[in-house]
Amino acid sequence: MPAINLADMAKLASSDNDTLKLGVVQTFREVSKVMDMMSFTDIGDLQVKLIRAKSFPTPAFRKIGNAYNSTKGDFELVEERVYALGGNLDTDKTIERAKGILGARAAHEKLQLEAITRMFNHYLINGDPTSDPDGFTGLWYRLGHDLPSTQSIDANLDISPTTALSTWKTDIINALDQLIDACNEGDCDALLMDRSTRLRLQAAFKGSGLLATTTDQLNRKFLTYGEGGPMLINMGYQRDETSTSAGTKIIGHAENVGGTALTGGARTSIYAVKFGKDKFNGIQEYGLEVTDKGELDDGVTYRTVVDWPVGMYIAHPRSVARLYDIKAV
Repeated sequence: MPAINLADMAKLASSDNDTLKLGVVQTFREVSKVMDMMSFTDIGDLQVKLIRAKSFPTPAFRKIGNAYNSTKGDFELVEERVYALGGNLDTDKTIERAKGILGARAAHEKLQLEAITRMFNHYLINGDPTSDPDGFTGLWYRLGHDLPSTQSIDANLDISPTTALSTWKTDIINALDQLIDACNEGDCDALLMDRSTRLRLQAAFKGSGLLATTTDQLNRKFLTYGEGGPMLINMGYQRDETSTSAGTKIIGHAENVGGTALTGGARTSIYAVKFGKDKFNGIQEYGLEVTDKGELDDGVTYRTVVDWPVGMYIAHPRSVARLYDIKAV
């Protein structure tokens, strides 16, 4: 089953001279760094089954002349499915034809595309099948219900600007080391958090030699945990960035102390992820489709339809991890 990332989609759209699809893909890349780092495997179906290792077999040395004992590993069957993500990008004819507004339809559609991308980011972290079975299951739920407890680490740490802990910088660095070690044997690609937590990490890294940067394919600079280390990615807001009210951040500061609920407290989390076809990645029934429907029968609306049956899966139980119970504001 072939896999494709957004950079590949952009190249294909460009070679096909499909400027409409190219614009959609570019917006996805610009708004979501996580989406840009993932690849999506074509499954040609609504669901896919995979086996995930739970424990290794038990090999042993044998005495010469004797046979080996038979052992086998333990696997679990995991079923993942795709969810239709997209929308109708509608623009009123009067806005499009207003001479004083250049590129009105494109600007209006870009705003709607950003909303779709933010929805993807939100569900990647917070998707809960018990409250919304029509969206994919996020990392918070998977780590709390489906993956080994070793992948969730209780930091129990105050790194806020008003913290009374004199050792908070050392403590958070030690906690991050535990988090990274839990993810793919210490090899992770990104640490996902919110802006406030990233700023506190930036303050902790200063003077320690751990503050570094890297540049991605779109010439964007990202902080990393040490030279060549995982990117520190701000997951941003689900809705309006001009509002900082509770519930708007994708990774907020409202988790309870035990990390078992996303509301009821003032704590936050950091997620470590390792991307790859055999790690944490995406699936799609078919590739992203963007269709210009032109003017609708109502005579006043232009419509573009974005359709992408997409999902995600965790092929290896140690490809994601979570550090929770952090007070950062």
